[in-house]
Amino acid sequence: MLEQQPMGQMSDNESRVEESRQGVMEENTAEQIKYLLSPLDVLQQIDNFLRGRYYDYNTGTWLSAEPKMNDRGIAEIMRVLELRVSRVFSLSNFSDQEISGIMKFFSRELIMLLYLRREDFAMEKKDIPHVLHEICDCVYATLKQAQGDNMKGFLKDKVKVVEHLSRGDRSIFSRQKQGLLR
Repeated sequence: MLEQQPMGQMSDNESRVEESRQGVMEENTAEQIKYLLSPLDVLQQIDNFLRGRYYDYNTGTWLSAEPKMNDRGIAEIMRVLELRVSRVFSLSNFSDQEISGIMKFFSRELIMLLYLRREDFAMEKKDIPHVLHEICDCVYATLKQAQGDNMKGFLKDKVKVVEHLSRGDRSIFSRQKQGLLR
């Protein structure tokens, strides 16, 4: 015979299942936050681009083309880029004016670096605009994350969800959908 539970109470089994589900959600949220804060994905994409490697979606394989520059140039670009796409920038709070200023300064410096060291980097002059565009887009996207606390606000909401999950408050999801979580 099945034991009846009073209204609103979970059986031991239901409670274990719920705790397990909450643990998985907390772990997934933590993994999402780590992924969002890590610049490694962006840096790997730029490294592949500079080395002439690209993914062919038709064949499902990586292919190689002519590299945009030599290893010395790639190392220098990656050093400069790594600083600009780090958490230091993405978790800052920049206004439109500040982002514009940072981008102007960065793009000028990158233009000078690429044109003045083009021969050291074994670059074709025709490749410079494409390289500039790709790298500046990555830096701009990072800075836009920091505009008006975008990334910090997003992370703050994620932390609230984890806090509520760890306390067993499932109503957080309905409040979040209604836009009440701020």
